This record gives sequence, structure tokens and C-alpha cells, in this order.
Amino acid sequence: LTVFNKNTVLQEARRNNKAKQLNSNTWSRFDSGTKGSKLVDNNGGFSKNLIGSYLLIKTNNFTFDRRRIVGVPNNKTLTLNKPFTQKELKANNPYMLLDNRSFVDSAGEWYFSEEENNLYVFGKHSPGTIEVKVRREGFVTNNHNFLRFKNLRFVGGDLDLGTSSNIGINGIIVNASDRNSGDFISGRGVLTTRALVLSGKNNTIRNSTFNNLWQAAVRVPGADNRIVNNKFLNSGLGNGAGGVALSQTGPRTLVSYNTFVNMGRMAIGGKPNQAIVEHNYFEKTNLLSNDAGAIYIGKVVDLKETIFRRNIFNNIRGAFTGGIYIDNNGSNAVIHHNIVVNSDFGIITNRPNKNIRIYNNTIHASVPNSIFAGGNGAQNGPAANSRVANNIYVKIASNLTKEPGGVKLEGNVRVTNNPFVNVSKRDFRLKAGTAPINKGVVIKGVTDGFTGSKPDAGAVEFGSAMFIAGANFAKPPAESKLRYRWKKLP
Repeated sequence: LTVFNKNTVLQEARRNNKAKQLNSNTWSRFDSGTKGSKLVDNNGGFSKNLIGSYLLIKTNNFTFDRRRIVGVPNNKTLTLNKPFTQKELKANNPYMLLDNRSFVDSAGEWYFSEEENNLYVFGKHSPGTIEVKVRREGFVTNNHNFLRFKNLRFVGGDLDLGTSSNIGINGIIVNASDRNSGDFISGRGVLTTRALVLSGKNNTIRNSTFNNLWQAAVRVPGADNRIVNNKFLNSGLGNGAGGVALSQTGPRTLVSYNTFVNMGRMAIGGKPNQAIVEHNYFEKTNLLSNDAGAIYIGKVVDLKETIFRRNIFNNIRGAFTGGIYIDNNGSNAVIHHNIVVNSDFGIITNRPNKNIRIYNNTIHASVPNSIFAGGNGAQNGPAANSRVANNIYVKIASNLTKEPGGVKLEGNVRVTNNPFVNVSKRDFRLKAGTAPINKGVVIKGVTDGFTGSKPDAGAVEFGSAMFIAGANFAKPPAESKLRYRWKKLP
């Protein structure tokens, strides 16, 4: 169920009004992780009127689970309709209570009673302003090609493109398109991904906004598609990888000049195949997950020489959560000239991996773990043919600094001060006379055009302009900058 007030999505009523759906750090927390169906929150203040409500609880790094409350033995304890295992539940797990009429007590909240078939919305509203989503799509192309969609607003729906090719989508706004088929929060119905799917070839989405999505906003299984100069906002409630905003599996996708802000899960995921991911801006992703990244590539993925370049990652927080994360047994990718700031981890490439090259990235001093290689026990295999060069960093994982399994480190510069022009304004040009200048090594196709005796370490060569990252609707990037230009790098 999705409820709107004048095209604005309203939030299902929850007991803790400070709890934001997209940030589990704002949720309440249990004190007890006892195995079974009883949970204890010493500050709960629970009462009998909670019986019948839903409990939504984070059970591990990636997923949430739901239970019905069937009993309230005292004001600290809830009894649930189905037990948890010890593996699922630990002390301090964040939780949210929903689906109770008494929770409707602040502006923008709603509750639907299935027994009464009544919708309750807090506050006074003019007739006709409250709407409930009933449609799936605004347009169905029936696999026709060479169509153009421009300056359209979709409230509670989007487009079904089928296998159409050569489609141009420009300046559309998609708001809460995927909430009709099931409710992630309360568990009603069956939740299915309602993304805008590019299964055909040579399609372009540009200058568009995707907002308030449960799961994926765009999926790209087709070939030679472009996702350029778009904004992806306030999305990713879906469990696990289903919550990724942009998922790509088709070959030769261009993802360029997009902005991703307030993502419950990863901003970009899937299995990129000779893709180019460049000039994107990421902020506050992974608000509902740990052990992931703004860009997260799962285990055992051959990226087929995908290139991640000139992206900026800001405020990417969480345990083992960073800007770019390639999980165990990933292979064949180049990560160069990216910037990570105000985050817990910079770049993560779990071992074993093969042929992962990390060049000329700036990992700011506000990122304590600059380049990290996870893996232990059976997972702690080699990083074969991998290379780490010309990066500005604070800390590189010890299992990389000893060059195990073929990792080659050269031209990296450890910096704990501030050699940059203006970090607060995202200007990471180097100041004159600072340590990274002329400390790098030559890498063909990556350090071309350096002006000193040797290339500089970091993402911006001294004397060069600061690169642009993120969407700009007022001044979109020139068409010449939005072409797929892939070339295999060393």
C-alpha cells in the first residue's frame, strides 16, 4: 500500500516517530538477544495494545525480518508469533514497531485497517488530496522501438519497456513506483521488484529523478545502455541485493554523472560487464546495511575489465562499508582517480581476487581504512596479479603491504595532514609543494598528461582542474562527455 498527499509519499505510522525508514541507526534497540520468541527492551514501555502489531528487526548485516506481536508479558518484553534463532538475533538489534492505529500521531503518517477497510491519515486534508496507488505502469511500450519520453511525472508507476531498444527517456520523475505489489514494512502481499528495466539495446535514461523506491530503481540486463545525469534519492528499503538502486548485468553499460543520496542499500550493484562507471557522486548510502559499499559487487564476479573512475564518495558509513567494495573472488576491474571522504572505509577488495588494479585514488585522512582486503581462513587466498599504485592513503591493510599473492604496491603516498585546496567544497586539487606531487609511477592510459617529472599520487594531478561528479540538471554534461569510451587498461 502506498499513500500520497499531493504527490508526496506519506509514511506508514510507527511507534518511534524519530525512526527513519531509511536509517536503522535511528531505530529502537533490544537489550536481549535471547534465542526464541521473546525480546527484551528495558526502555520499551510496552503495553497490551501492541498485540497484533508488526515488528521489523534487523537480523544481520544485510536483511530484515518481520514478526507479529502476540503477547506483552510486561512493559519490557514482547512475545512473537515465530521464534528467532540465535544466529538471527543478537543484543542491540535495531527494530521498528508498525501496523497499529495508535501509532498515527504525527503529520504524514497513515494506518490501514484491513478489518474495517478504512485508511487513517493524521491531520486535516482537503477532499481529493489523499491518494492510494492502484497502477503498475504509466506506459507499456509493447516492445516497440525508437520511442521518446520527455518531461513526464510518474506518481506510483513508471514505464514497462519490455525488450524495446533505442528508447530515449529524458527529464522524467518517478516517485514510489514499486510499492503496489507488496509492502516491505508490514509484510502484506508479495514484494516484487518494480524497476524500470532496460532489457533491450541502446536505451538512454538522462536528466531524470527516481525517488522513494523500495527496491531497484533501474535494472540493466540489456546491452549498450546509458544511464547519465540522473538523481537517485531516498530509496533501497528492500532486503539484501534487492535494495540496490541501479543494478547492471548487461555488457557495455555507461553510468555517468549521476547522484545517489540516502540509499538504504547499495547505490550500484549487480555484475557489471565491461561497464564504465564514472563521474558519479555518492552520499549516505548503505543506511540499512553493513559489510557493503556504495558500489558493491558480490562474490565470484568477473567484471570483464569494468572501469570505475572519477567518482566521489562522501559519508559512506558502517562496519566494513566503503566507497567501492568488490567481494571475494572478484576479478578484472580497474579503480582509478576516485575520491573517498568522511567514510569508514575507502576501497575494499576481499581476497582471494584476481587482476584488480587500484590506481591514483585519493582516500582522505577522514577515512581510517583506506584500502582494505578482507578474507580469513579459507577466504584468505591470494590477490593474484593485482596492483595498488599512486594512491593517497592513511592506512593500507597489512595483508596487502606485505605483497602476498602477487599484489604489487608502488607510488602510494601516506598522508595524514591536508594537502588539498578545499575539502569542504570538494576541491581535492593538490596544494603546491605537497608530498604527493611527482611521487607516482607511469601507468599508460591512466597517468597520461602528467606535467611534472613523474605522475602525482592521488585523483587530481597538480595544476589540473578538479573533475565534476554528480548530476546537474541546470547545466547537463555535454553530449561529447556521455559517450561510452572503453579501452583496456594495464
